[in-house]
Amino acid sequence: MSAEEACELALLSINSFQRDMSSPNMLLRSLALRVMCSIRIKDIVTLQMLAASTCARDSSPYVRKTATYALSKLYRLDPEQKPQIVEILGKLIG
Repeated sequence: MSAEEACELALLSINSFQRDMSSPNMLLRSLALRVMCSIRIKDIVTLQMLAASTCARDSSPYVRKTATYALSKLYRLDPEQKPQIVEILGKLIG
């Protein structure tokens, strides 16, 4: 599988995860974020950061905890996202 095909397949799956992140079930929201941020394709980091940022403001502490773990994965994938990650972590702490 080429890198282009992998990226295209990842983008198709992202839609499903985004839909699951709006579920009323906190476990489903958390799992969707966890799986989405486990995709190790640098081309979709922006979408992953947006999802982590949204989940960092979630009403459930469990989903916010998952967002914190997702941020560390995203930093390892793309250290250039550090300013945005620090901003989201500041919101989580505050």
